[in-house]
Amino acid sequence: MHIVQNLDYGGVTNVIANLIKALHKLNHENIVVTPQIRAELQSSLRQYTSKIYLLGGNIKPFNSIEYILLKRKRIEDIVKREKPDAIIIQPGWLSLISNFLPNDICTLVVVHGTYLNEIKYMWSHPIRGSERVRYIMGVCSSQAIE
Repeated sequence: MHIVQNLDYGGVTNVIANLIKALHKLNHENIVVTPQIRAELQSSLRQYTSKIYLLGGNIKPFNSIEYILLKRKRIEDIVKREKPDAIIIQPGWLSLISNFLPNDICTLVVVHGTYLNEIKYMWSHPIRGSERVRYIMGVCSSQAIE
């Protein structure tokens, strides 16, 4: 099972899609849990996945903690229903999810880039005030959890 960010465009989305395809070639069943997915990507991944669950909403690093807490019950229900052998969570700022997953399921959290680079980037980001602090604290919390 893959619990991932919005699957729209960009490098992380490409990594996730390629990992799904590679695991399918190794005869692994892929179940994807994501807030949203670009229509054409969903169409192209259908042959490599058995199910795609859409949680709805929009998740970004600065709202990830709130989003995960709001969607926690839904994620737990999907995990109970599907009974995966392993769960891959990516990117790293979604790592809070790993705290409420069953301990008997192998859980891997994939970090893309480094936290230090993310924090350095945020200091010069145009977001100001509490949103900047919330983002930096989210990154620091994710690092502590991992």
